[in-house]
Amino acid sequence: EVLPLLEQISEFRHIFVRGLMTIPPISQNIGDNRKFFQKMLQLSVDITAKKYDNVLVNCISMGMSDDYHIAIQAGSTLIRIGSKIFGERHY
Repeated sequence: EVLPLLEQISEFRHIFVRGLMTIPPISQNIGDNRKFFQKMLQLSVDITAKKYDNVLVNCISMGMSDDYHIAIQAGSTLIRIGSKIFGERHY
């Protein structure tokens, strides 16, 4: 769980958490990601309510090229759209 980890981090005054990032599981239906994005937004609210001195969730990074529009609707403040800009990767 994230909250117990942040509880431990809050004891280290020289470590600062400034946001959260998620990448949901790969899905055939892009809309399936909405539940993960909504859960991440709620987690950010829960963390903010704890008022840790060195934890400030002012960045919620979620959403990539295929699902960024859903992530923005869910409250994302940072999206990652590399393949929309640079094209698909070829492994």
